[in-house]
Amino acid sequence: MIRFPVTLFLLIVGVTMTSCYPNGAPELACPALDPTACHGGTTATGPPPYKLTISSTSYKPKQNVTVTLSGIGTAKFKGFLVEGRMQTGNMTDSVGYFYNTTTAKNVCSYSKTGIGITQIDSHDRSSETFVWRAPDRVMGNLIFIYTIIRGTGDDPSDFWHGMRSPPMSPSSSSFTQVTIV
Repeated sequence: MIRFPVTLFLLIVGVTMTSCYPNGAPELACPALDPTACHGGTTATGPPPYKLTISSTSYKPKQNVTVTLSGIGTAKFKGFLVEGRMQTGNMTDSVGYFYNTTTAKNVCSYSKTGIGITQIDSHDRSSETFVWRAPDRVMGNLIFIYTIIRGTGDDPSDFWHGMRSPPMSPSSSSFTQVTIV
């Protein structure tokens, strides 16, 4: 008799946890890229089985950079949130813009200098590639901060958040040399 209510409760909790935001992260997740409000505390342990690669280690204003988020080996994921940010200074505002994607949508539009990107559905994926446009002006070293929701396997709520890419430095040709006579 008690089996049915317990089973029903576990089913409801499981469905709720795996479908918190199947259509992408909400704006409130942007400043810290932290999904705990919906997913609860992470159960992820060890190094993340994911990586973010960028097509350039330097940037010029308005330059397009290819950003790829991928699982290592056979690792898959269901959700993500990625933002470009300054490596030092104000690290809560996005910098640069993601665009031209059919598999993700823009989010974190509260920032005046950039927009982040998140998934549009909760299907399993092994990688996602985006185009990111650098800010209109040089802003020092930039990084990408990202969160991955695994959402597969035995624990659909485990995640890694606040991961960082290697920095991109301003290209030397981005600076105008001024000679004072």
